[in-house]
Amino acid sequence: MHLSQGFVRVLIALQNNKEITGGLFNQYARLLEPMLNEAGLKRKQLTRSRFKIILINIESFHLYLKRHFKIIDLEGYLEVLKDPSASRAETLKSSLDDKSKTIHPFDGIYIAGYENIDVWIDEAPIKLNCLNGTLTFVSQASKLEIAKDVLVVGVENTENILFIAKQKKYFSMYKQKKMFIFRNSFMLHWLEERENDYLHYGDFDFAGISIYQSQIISRVKGNHAFFIPENIEELLQQGQSDLYYKQYGYKENIMGIDAPLDSLITLIDNYKKTLRQEFLILN
Repeated sequence: MHLSQGFVRVLIALQNNKEITGGLFNQYARLLEPMLNEAGLKRKQLTRSRFKIILINIESFHLYLKRHFKIIDLEGYLEVLKDPSASRAETLKSSLDDKSKTIHPFDGIYIAGYENIDVWIDEAPIKLNCLNGTLTFVSQASKLEIAKDVLVVGVENTENILFIAKQKKYFSMYKQKKMFIFRNSFMLHWLEERENDYLHYGDFDFAGISIYQSQIISRVKGNHAFFIPENIEELLQQGQSDLYYKQYGYKENIMGIDAPLDSLITLIDNYKKTLRQEFLILN
């Protein structure tokens, strides 16, 4: 099983600090939930909505890591993940699985732009100015750098980033040069190491806001915001109601992030409609 660096850092925090916050648990709930029963972890409720996860049995914890993830040294395993050139012998020192560091050729970061953005891939400069329907791919084994004054725009949908030039009118309010990047696990790790301002371009619905809240905000060091078009009320009137009712359970936990998002949530409530970001490609 391929584990992300972020998840391994959470495991290290559990091992060293004997606890993590509920927010961290929620980020990796799919992997951590089974560990509550078998890995010596316990959920402790602090308030009605807040909780933390406590490590109460270190032996069970390490046994679980060995059996399920084939990890025998968390810190060493993290170093192997951070170094794509790690040898098979180095990998085996921290993992029982010599395939744990397999690099798939299309694992990496997908970026686009329409303003001749300067980017550096393995210290080699290129101009990022993609034609409609194209992206620039950066392998996970390569290093991607950009200037600190570039606005990073995280995009949820592949079609939107492929045809981002068709949507540039919506981003004219942002005077910084913009690099658009598709959200995946590699992007999230890359984002943690940047100090750039960040704008999140997701669906205009409760689940889209929840993704921004749970996966993005804690990773951004610069200023951050959820992208809301200036004509969002007009656009929402052309939206759909199906996801509004399906996602209503998200609403309680996403109120209070900031005033613009609270206003967006109010509009979604008023119209009882949501809007998929693909709608902006042709409108």
